[in-house]
Amino acid sequence: MTNFRVSNVIVNALLIFLITFTHHQWLPMFTVVRADGEFSFQQCQAAKDPEICQKCFDFDPRSKEADLVGLLNVIFDCMNYYASSMQDQMWRLNLNSTADAQTKQTYEDCVEWFTCAKSELFAAKLGLKIGDSITPSNSLLTALRYRDSCRYALSKTPDFKDGVPKDMKNELDGYFQLYDAASKMLENYGAEIIAD
Repeated sequence: MTNFRVSNVIVNALLIFLITFTHHQWLPMFTVVRADGEFSFQQCQAAKDPEICQKCFDFDPRSKEADLVGLLNVIFDCMNYYASSMQDQMWRLNLNSTADAQTKQTYEDCVEWFTCAKSELFAAKLGLKIGDSITPSNSLLTALRYRDSCRYALSKTPDFKDGVPKDMKNELDGYFQLYDAASKMLENYGAEIIAD
C-alpha cells in the first residue's frame, strides 16, 4: 500500500510538472479546427451548456471527422484536462498554504480525488474501446462524484467559506458541463450498442 502511494505521488508529480510546464507551449500548436459536422453540433445541443462542449471539440483536431466514440474520447480528454488543472491547483494550495490542518487535508484529499477521477475517465475510454455500454457511464458518474467530493470538502473549509475563487469555480463548472454533455452522448452510445 505504501509503495502504491509513493509511486502514485511520483506519477502525479510528474503529470503536474508536465501539465504545468508544457501545456502553455503545446496549446498554441493546435490550430482551432471547427468541428464542422452536423453530428458533433447535434451532440453538443443536448447538453445544458452546448458552448463548453463545442469549445472542447473546436480545440481538438480529432473531432472534425470523429464518430460518436471519437467525440466521447475527446470529451473525456477535456474532462481529464480540467481534473489535472484542479489537481495542480490543489497541490499548489497545499504546498503554499499556511492554513489549518483541516484545510491542508482537504487540499490533499482533492488531489487524491482528482487522481481517482482521472483513473475513472481512463476506464471510461477503455470501456468505449471494447464496446462496453455500461462501464463508460458508471466511470463517468464516479468521476463526477470525485469532483463533487472535492467541491463539498472545499466549501467546509475556512478558506472557502464564502465560496471558491472564480477561476476554480469555472473549472469545476466546466468539468460538470462536460460530464453533462458526455452523459447525453453515452445515452446515444448505449442505444447504438443495443441496436447492433
